[in-house]
Amino acid sequence: MDHDKDVKILLEHGADCLFTHTASQKATIKATNAPDGPSECDNSYQRDGEMVVTLSTSWFSNMARCGHRIKITANGNSVYAKVVNECDSVHGCDDDHKFEAPCTNNIIDALPAVWNVPGLDQSTGEQDITWSDGDE
Repeated sequence: MDHDKDVKILLEHGADCLFTHTASQKATIKATNAPDGPSECDNSYQRDGEMVVTLSTSWFSNMARCGHRIKITANGNSVYAKVVNECDSVHGCDDDHKFEAPCTNNIIDALPAVWNVPGLDQSTGEQDITWSDGDE
């Protein structure tokens, strides 16, 4: 099944705990550094050079995409990245979540290596991309 989505790449965002979620086919992919803690999928630690992503709660699909690859396409180039984490779009703004706001319901966090392959310019702030399940 193909899950092509129009995706926006956002390099920086201001976390604000007062926002509403809206259903949309658009998504945000943002550059992030490797997390301090282990991944939710396999309890391993990632490094910045790895081709891994974190998906929002609905796309993470209750761990169904753990370890699977997604295909990210931009500028006529594609890159495959493994899903290793969930970006919680339900909970946040509490001690358990370091008082960070919940993710939007359409987010893909990607390590820098994922951004480099399709030739995305991180200084532009946003770029259009598409994504789909990459496992055949």
